[in-house]
Amino acid sequence: MFFTSYQDKTGQIIKHSHTIALKYIKSVRFFCDFCAILGTGFLTQFVHSFKLFGIFKLVRVFRLSDIISKLNIPKDVKAIITIMKLTFYLFLLIHMLACAWYNVCSLHQNEVDEFGVAQKWYPPLDWVNYKESKLFTDETNMF
Repeated sequence: MFFTSYQDKTGQIIKHSHTIALKYIKSVRFFCDFCAILGTGFLTQFVHSFKLFGIFKLVRVFRLSDIISKLNIPKDVKAIITIMKLTFYLFLLIHMLACAWYNVCSLHQNEVDEFGVAQKWYPPLDWVNYKESKLFTDETNMF
């Protein structure tokens, strides 16, 4: 992005590299790209918490709308590409929710309290084998 020309408000194409670099550094896009770089590669070997910054790579995916709108193709082809983009966004959302659910469930999976009860906030899988379940009896504390 440091060397990609752009059009200013008057419609002139800016090709001067210093001006392009200053505009890019002042933009939000630079911040997102910089954070995405922190989440990959050499740095994460030493600081494992920087892997979370890899989520900023998703910002690049959301630029698809601009690219599709600037394409010089018929409207019906743009509509098909837009439907494919929205389907991709849906799968991306489902994937992110599944990853979040996995992290929430595995956060305290090995912790137990002083009575030996697992400290999980989601209910046990007693409903799978409900005939032998004690979940809906008086023996189980509903709290």
